[in-house]
Amino acid sequence: MKKKGFTLTEIIISTLVLSIIAIVVMYLFQRSNAAFSITVWKQERAAQAETFWSHFRKHIEEASDLLEIPDSQMGKPHPEVKKIESRPILVHTSPNTVQGKENILAWNVSHLDFDFSSAGAHSSSSTIYYLVKDDKKVYLIDGRGTKPIAELDDVTDINFDTRSLKYTSERSYTTIVDKEESVPIEEVAGTLLEITLTITPPKNYIGEGNKIPHSNKFKLNVASKKTNNVSYQ
Repeated sequence: MKKKGFTLTEIIISTLVLSIIAIVVMYLFQRSNAAFSITVWKQERAAQAETFWSHFRKHIEEASDLLEIPDSQMGKPHPEVKKIESRPILVHTSPNTVQGKENILAWNVSHLDFDFSSAGAHSSSSTIYYLVKDDKKVYLIDGRGTKPIAELDDVTDINFDTRSLKYTSERSYTTIVDKEESVPIEEVAGTLLEITLTITPPKNYIGEGNKIPHSNKFKLNVASKKTNNVSYQ
C-alpha cells in the first residue's frame, strides 16, 4: 500500500503554526523576565530607601548651631555651652536643576562631650553633613570623608518644603504657615523640613513611567536658608 506524504501546503501551515507558538512562548518568557526584573528592582530600592532614611534621620535631627564648651568652663561639673554662630540648614533652591555632582542640603552637628568627674575634661567638636545629588543618585556624606554614609539610586525628582518655627510670647513653638513671612533669626526656634524623593524604574523596565515617592518630615532645632550655594565656606 502506498503511503501518503505531507503536501507543501500542510508543511507551510505547520511551519507557521510552530513559528507562532515559538513567538508566543518567547513573548511570555520576556514578559515574565521583565516582571521578575521590576520586582527585584522594587525590592532593592525598598531596602536601599529604608537604610538611606534611617541614616539620614539620625544625622539630620542632630542639626545644631555651631556650639562649643569654652576653656573657661573646663573643670566645672556643669559647664555652660557657648554658641559661636548660627548655622542654619542650607537648602538648595532648585535641586532638580542641578547638573552633575552638587550639594543640595547641608547642616552642622555640634558634638558636646561632658566629663562629670572632678577633672571636668569636657570636649566639643562639629561635623558638616551634606546631601549630594549626582545625576539620578543622592547620597549622604560628612566633612570627614568622601565615602557615602547612605545612598539612593534612580531618583528623578527632589522637593524640599520648609516651614520656620518661631517662639510665641510663652516661648512655645508655633508653625508659620506663610512661607513668605520674614522672621528675624533671633526669633526662629527651628524648622519643619519635608523632603520628597521620587524614584522611577530605569528605561525598558515594565512600568518605567511609574513614580514611587518617598516623603519624610523632620523637626529641626535650627533655622533654614534657601540658597544655590550649599556650603558654609
